[in-house]
Amino acid sequence: MPRDNKHRHGISAEKGKISWNRNSGAAAVNLAYHLGAKTIFLLGFDMDYGADGFTHWFGSYAGDGMKSNVRPPFRTHLLGFKQICADAKKLGLEILNVNLSSKIEEFPKITLDQALKWGQ
Repeated sequence: MPRDNKHRHGISAEKGKISWNRNSGAAAVNLAYHLGAKTIFLLGFDMDYGADGFTHWFGSYAGDGMKSNVRPPFRTHLLGFKQICADAKKLGLEILNVNLSSKIEEFPKITLDQALKWGQ
């Protein structure tokens, strides 16, 4: 989907466009909205180094398998979530963060067990 350059952060309500929010995970929130989701569960959005020192589950982007020695992307990736939260409220979209230690503070945090039982 093309980016909504008039609404770069948050959730674009314009049909067929997404707000990029400087990372693909946050852009996926916008895609889920366009696909009709009413509740979105953020899974794996920790926005911090793992216990192994890696920035991503697949290692560094450099492809060398080493711990990342470049500036971590988290500060940049976190920038869009305040606007995502504001837009979600306007659009009636519920977003839940399934990671109690996530650096994203805009959404209620729940456990995986709670997410799996959601709506039962």
